[in-house]
Amino acid sequence: MLHSKLEHYNGASRGLESTAAWRRDVAARYPEDGRHIEAANRLDRLAAEVRALETSALATRLLELYESLDADDGYLLVEAESEYRRQIGFWEFPTNGEEYLKDLIDLQKDLRRRRSEA
Repeated sequence: MLHSKLEHYNGASRGLESTAAWRRDVAARYPEDGRHIEAANRLDRLAAEVRALETSALATRLLELYESLDADDGYLLVEAESEYRRQIGFWEFPTNGEEYLKDLIDLQKDLRRRRSEA
């Protein structure tokens, strides 16, 4: 199980890198809007910081929450995380990797709260 936990955690940094690449593609189409490059740079920095936090208590907490999700919640969380990453640099501005991980944890908590109220 350790391998899949680590693989899932590494997905957090890969998601940031993938979103950064997407932002660079958008920046090429809209060079007059500097927010895209700034967002891509922020996403790359966050990806490096998240990788460095792999053994942190926050990473452990995030993985514990991931493991407790059922398939439906997992799908909804993937969608919510993707949406959150796309907002970074425009409406969301996590200052470092720790804040980003805390935001992912909060997304999970919010998802659980909404599902329990349904």
